[in-house]
Amino acid sequence: MFLEQIKEKMVKVGAAIILIALVVWFVFPLFWMFLCSFKSPQQMYSLPPIFFFKPTLANYSEMIFRRDIFHFFFNSLICAGISTIIALTLGSLGGYALARARIPRKQDIAFWMITTRMAPIAVVLLPFFLIFLSLRILYTLTALVIVYTSSFTLIHIFFPSPRHLVSRHKLFNPSPPVLFFYFLFNSPKS
Repeated sequence: MFLEQIKEKMVKVGAAIILIALVVWFVFPLFWMFLCSFKSPQQMYSLPPIFFFKPTLANYSEMIFRRDIFHFFFNSLICAGISTIIALTLGSLGGYALARARIPRKQDIAFWMITTRMAPIAVVLLPFFLIFLSLRILYTLTALVIVYTSSFTLIHIFFPSPRHLVSRHKLFNPSPPVLFFYFLFNSPKS
């Protein structure tokens, strides 16, 4: 009995040590980046690293006033907004069509879509680069929007909605648009 209690405490202490080590492993780089943002360039690259220093806001003032960060922020906002609108529109319509319509080989299409999402980014980078280079849209917002919206569907919203859910949710004989918007905004799980 006593040995079991000691063993149980040792397991808990070991698990706590492992969890603390993992937290430090993952959080320390974020802490170090935050700390370096208040250092001068000489202090950032000094060896050995400096932990105690006089903080400065020069990096932030340079970023805001001299680097035109608001221009970059606005570009990111535009890309994210346009990509989200296009991806949600095309993804929800495509997902609905794959889940509800009778399409030949739709399981193969759905499997292809899922497997392309699992592909490493390096596999996709070269074709995108070559296509954008030939279209002469490299380094443009259009290229970013295309990359962000590629291979995005909302098929998972519509697949768990078989026909028996239509009657369960009191949607008797709905038109396809009514059904589409109902399952898009309610997303049943069973």
